[in-house]
Amino acid sequence: MLVLHAKPDCTTGDPVASGLTLAFVLAPGFFVFLSELKRMCCGKSNIFKALAYLLLSPFWAIVIHLYRLANVDDVSLLYIPPPRVNNY
Repeated sequence: MLVLHAKPDCTTGDPVASGLTLAFVLAPGFFVFLSELKRMCCGKSNIFKALAYLLLSPFWAIVIHLYRLANVDDVSLLYIPPPRVNNY
């Protein structure tokens, strides 16, 4: 018997890949935030700078990722030529 679903389930993603992506995007900002909080306790920084790193770091990660995809010079490094075939 063939059963067709009316609409696909919206929760059919890969949670491990999603979690890793989220961690890689948010982790740098979080660790810089903690570093700035440590410097703030020593009187060398302020909370606004720490919050700016925390909030703007994900956007910066996305911008760098898009730049890397659009950069023509780096794309040539990823090119793998097809195998050579000897036609005698």
